[in-house]
Amino acid sequence: MRTFPRLVTVLSLGLAACGDPPTTAPADCVTDEAFFAAQAAPLLSAQCVTCHVEGGLAGGTRHVLVPFVDDAALAENMARLGALVRDTDDGAALLLQKPTGQAPHVGGARFDTLSPEYAVLHELVARSASPAPASTPARPRRPAKTA
Repeated sequence: MRTFPRLVTVLSLGLAACGDPPTTAPADCVTDEAFFAAQAAPLLSAQCVTCHVEGGLAGGTRHVLVPFVDDAALAENMARLGALVRDTDDGAALLLQKPTGQAPHVGGARFDTLSPEYAVLHELVARSASPAPASTPARPRRPAKTA
């Protein structure tokens, strides 16, 4: 039974949405955009983009990215992942379960749930589920622990 990973995901997403943006950010916090550029984009580029692009093996799925070639691609991919997490019932779960082998994935298991890659992906899902409003600066959050 795989209810524990779902429970962890639901609780994490709920906690991520609880707080108001702080008035001042601690020095070790980063905005959603900075986190995506520094940690999520390298992971997605190395682990996902080969297949999850238009014309790629997974180009017909809901998780389709554009190659990370410039800032516009970063923004586009951040928007696409955010929409997948927020606008689909199972988007967050699939983003966490497929690359860890907990759900069928043609690309196979890419990493495990205790890996630094999973920590980054989990943080990405939490941030995507509850992004800062566009009219205000992105709320800072602590970066994912990578080792």
